[in-house]
Amino acid sequence: MKRSCGLSGRGKRHKEAAMTPEESDNAARAIAKKLITELRSNSNNHTFRELLDKYASQAKPLCPPRHEAWLWLCVIVHRVVERK
Repeated sequence: MKRSCGLSGRGKRHKEAAMTPEESDNAARAIAKKLITELRSNSNNHTFRELLDKYASQAKPLCPPRHEAWLWLCVIVHRVVERK
C-alpha cells in the first residue's frame, strides 16, 4: 500500500499563511538585490528599465495594489543601493 506524500485528506492543499510585513520586505529586497547583481554584471546588456520590467512580475505579488510593480521595485532598488 502506497502512502500519500504529505498531503492531508484526498489531495487537499494547506493554505499558505500570509506574509508578515518583515517577510514581504525581505522578499522585495531579495528581488532588488538580484536585479542589482544582474545590472552590475559584466555580461549584462540590458538597461535598468528593462531589468525592472523583467523582475516586476516577481515583485507584483508584494507590491501594493495602487502602484505599478516596476515603479515600486525601482524605489526598493534605490533603498537597497542606499542601504536603508
